[in-house]
Amino acid sequence: NLFEIGINEEPGVTAISTTFGPLSSKPLLRERSLSLDIYALLGISGGLGCTLTHTLVIPLDVVKTRMQTNPGEYNGVFDGAATITREEGIGALLLGTQATIVGYLWYGISVYPSYAFFKRFIASSLLSPAFAVAHANDVALVAGALASVIASLGLTP
Repeated sequence: NLFEIGINEEPGVTAISTTFGPLSSKPLLRERSLSLDIYALLGISGGLGCTLTHTLVIPLDVVKTRMQTNPGEYNGVFDGAATITREEGIGALLLGTQATIVGYLWYGISVYPSYAFFKRFIASSLLSPAFAVAHANDVALVAGALASVIASLGLTP
């Protein structure tokens, strides 16, 4: 349903027509180029955020895994946590902490800068500006998929 239309009958000035109205043939210049410092900050903040959030749910993950592998042994999540703590100590709720920290630290460090890079690279180098604007969601999805591949290479080499 996309086609180019003239604007004010001026030659060379076009827009992409969509169901919701015309789009500009050029993206807005509101995005600035990202330096290595910005990519590093994306990696650091992503790594810390992923590590913190996933580390906080390790006890829940331990109980969930035990409930799946031993059905009927616990009468719910709270009973499972209390039983594991009583029988094995509080440390049993933190099994797998080191692997979780390392894995999600790598994931956060790699996926956020990679996503920003791929999104900008695809939109500015591989596609025309008009096509990139019209398909911004598709560009974001492809950039996210590529960033996830990069992150997965480190998690499961």
